[in-house]
Amino acid sequence: MTTQNPKRVLTKPSDGVYNGGFDNVNSDFILYVNEILTDTRGMGAKYQIIDLLGQGTFGQVVKCKNLETDQLVAVKVVKNKPAYLTQGLVEVRILELLNQQYDPDDTSHIVRLQEYFMCHKHLCLVFELLSLNLYELIKQTNFKGVTTNLVRIFITQILKSLAVLTKASVIHCDLKPENILLLNPKYPQLKLIDFGSACFENQTVYSYIQSRFYR
Repeated sequence: MTTQNPKRVLTKPSDGVYNGGFDNVNSDFILYVNEILTDTRGMGAKYQIIDLLGQGTFGQVVKCKNLETDQLVAVKVVKNKPAYLTQGLVEVRILELLNQQYDPDDTSHIVRLQEYFMCHKHLCLVFELLSLNLYELIKQTNFKGVTTNLVRIFITQILKSLAVLTKASVIHCDLKPENILLLNPKYPQLKLIDFGSACFENQTVYSYIQSRFYR
């Protein structure tokens, strides 16, 4: 990781506690605007951090620019803990299977994993950059919802993605409006994201699936 100025911290708390000062007390990678994420083995592309897109129990997601192609991407930076690394690698395995074998033409509305690498003991997953999620879309309407025709268009796409998951024997485990994103705010094209809780049907690891709030 190289340092450039100005250096605005994106991770809270931002005090280096673990991993030689790279991680905070929650084992999150302390990320800064303009710093570079790259494979610590010196392989692969370099990604310049632009801003924070989101964070959760798994870690953080940052908007980045691929310095080789100038393409904007979303990079998921997983916490530096064995359990999260293990589940992150399951997510990689599931997405590679879906992207390469079950949806090679990118027609089934499933997010594309571009690559993954390790950076200072953190698993980093590089995804295509998408737009707002369905919860944010509904919020923009003051929770009045969208037209029946738009609902039909959305449901058709979601069912198509779920049909592919069924063929691949994959359970998403966290299907909700926040995990369904628009490709572009001007067009009704969706992508199903966040396979961080997903599993194969014969390898279930949870006593329940889906958010209790939505259930």
